Amino acid sequence: MIGTYLGGLMNAISAVSPLYVLIDTPALGLSYDVLATLLEVSTNVMLVAIPDRSSLKAVGNVVNLMREMGIMGRLIKPILNMLNVKYPPMDALSNSPWTKLMRDIVGIEPHVIPYDELFIIARQALEIESLKLSFYESPALDSIFKYVDYLIEAVPPG
Repeated sequence: MIGTYLGGLMNAISAVSPLYVLIDTPALGLSYDVLATLLEVSTNVMLVAIPDRSSLKAVGNVVNLMREMGIMGRLIKPILNMLNVKYPPMDALSNSPWTKLMRDIVGIEPHVIPYDELFIIARQALEIESLKLSFYESPALDSIFKYVDYLIEAVPPG
């Protein structure tokens, strides 16, 4: 009877467990316990960083926690958001590309979403960016949907 109850409970937990969890850094804002619980019940974890040392440090902290928990297999391709390609895409202190720094921390080549001035303009106009832009005019929107394609192909839900 207890086995049946626990089996039903585990089915219920897996039914409501998140398929994808997106962790945006550095604005993590989660306590260790909340983060550990979220990671424990998550199926796939996406880490998002910006080209900033504190953001990559926060990503490294999450990766280290996942290693401690033995759930690195849940980590999928991370996102390096707002990389401005108009300037050298390098960290000035280490003289290393931001993509390499993130890959070294996570162990997976990041998906790059470029900085896009059109998103800023659309936000200033109080518009929902992706509803007002096309793939042809917005490299960021194009990159976001390429990441969605990756998720559908490489990490199907369920």
